[in-house]
Amino acid sequence: MKISPSLQQVQKIVMTQKLQQAIQVLAMNRIELQQFLKQAMEQNPILEIEEELEEEAELEQELDSSDLEVKICPICGAEVPLDYKRCPSCDAPLNSIQEDEDEMPDIDLDSVFDDTMSMTERLTWEEEEEDRPRDDIPEPISFQDYLMAQFGMLKLSDEESRIGETIIGYIGDDGLLSADTDQIADILGVEKEKVEKVLQIIQESLDPVGVGARDVRESLLIQLKAAGEESLSAKIVRDHFDDLLQNRIPKIAKDLNVEIDEVLEAIDHLRSFNPKPGNGFGTISRGNEIIPDVTLEMVDGEYRVISNDEGLPKLRINRRYLDMLKNKDALSPEDREWLENYWNKAVELMKMVEQRRQTVKKVTEAIFSVQRDFLEKGFKYLKPLTLKQIADMVGVHESTVSRVVNGKYVQTPMGVFELRQFFSSGLMTETGSQASSTSVKEMIREMIESEDPANPLSDSEIVERLAERGIKVARRTVNKYRAELGIPPSSKRRKKW
Repeated sequence: MKISPSLQQVQKIVMTQKLQQAIQVLAMNRIELQQFLKQAMEQNPILEIEEELEEEAELEQELDSSDLEVKICPICGAEVPLDYKRCPSCDAPLNSIQEDEDEMPDIDLDSVFDDTMSMTERLTWEEEEEDRPRDDIPEPISFQDYLMAQFGMLKLSDEESRIGETIIGYIGDDGLLSADTDQIADILGVEKEKVEKVLQIIQESLDPVGVGARDVRESLLIQLKAAGEESLSAKIVRDHFDDLLQNRIPKIAKDLNVEIDEVLEAIDHLRSFNPKPGNGFGTISRGNEIIPDVTLEMVDGEYRVISNDEGLPKLRINRRYLDMLKNKDALSPEDREWLENYWNKAVELMKMVEQRRQTVKKVTEAIFSVQRDFLEKGFKYLKPLTLKQIADMVGVHESTVSRVVNGKYVQTPMGVFELRQFFSSGLMTETGSQASSTSVKEMIREMIESEDPANPLSDSEIVERLAERGIKVARRTVNKYRAELGIPPSSKRRKKW
């Protein structure tokens, strides 16, 4: 076989820095977007916040209507109240300015700025002159962002990346997976085996160890395996976890043919692990207060999606720099390049934010065009819904919908909910239609809440009652849904009067 060099034309998508930033902005939750916009304004000198300008205008109006004495800034010529230490217009220090304008000596601007000093050099000079605390401490990132940053370093296919992003979206702040792999597979429209494979990659590759586990038991087993242990502690967690929860120490010792002291020592060793690995991550930037990104309002008998921009910085380009752009020929080539660079960044930023706003709105509109019954009747009336359905309706990729629904909240007549809660797999009914797993869980919850405490419903009886409503479901599925709702089996719900 002869080996020789050859040329081959290959097409592939290369993500530009602009596209990467647009994707990051879309995936940000509200708190992260606020922090991002604040940081962007601090890094781009031609951006400013509209609210701050309104406050300055009010201040100027107050000054105009008062008899306060003023002094003149030697740098920009603005009128400044006598007690100001710095000029509000150009931020130049005013300590040395004499209060009596008649006695003010001529200012040699060459002593402040050299004629040849460019705009960029002048900006650097101003920054160096500032001798006051600055908010340069980076904001803490969210737990999911921490996981996504690690996941992005793995070499995976596009499909595996899409599956992994969705899985991470269902990992709570405690580090445990809040959805089963069947549900995630149905939402993405892929085989369960593919979801299981990517979940295993996440469990084996990401920090903290144990993240992505489906329950506390699996989390401990992952951590024990990572520590290279096939110890008594591992055997207890793997084979006698229920006994451990019930504190049946003698039974564990007997079944494993070891002394009680050995079991106690093994349990003490387990305390060195974190069963909920996310709890040790620290402060999460998402905060405790949930502010919805969008609100559903009834207008003329129809629900309308209203974007909630309250609290987000309203950025715009400083008028002073706009005037400079209109007269670019008067600028030096270096200053023109500097101004155009920051202008392009500012325009792109505002486009990204508006695109995020419109995409979140369109996805929400599509979701509730399907889930309208929920708005008036509650979770029992949720319909099965997948990311692909919404992606097809909006005309975007599934990964875009996944980024939109994770960490974004909507204010509805039923309360505030994360958008991803309106996606669920379906169960077949006798009529050939489907009922969402979420609505079935709600039916199970209501059945148990209204049961006779002295004679609680077994899982088999719940299966029969669901069948009476036309929903076909296996007993093991009812068992799984009941466990996900945090409801114990009938034997532990029975109350004796």
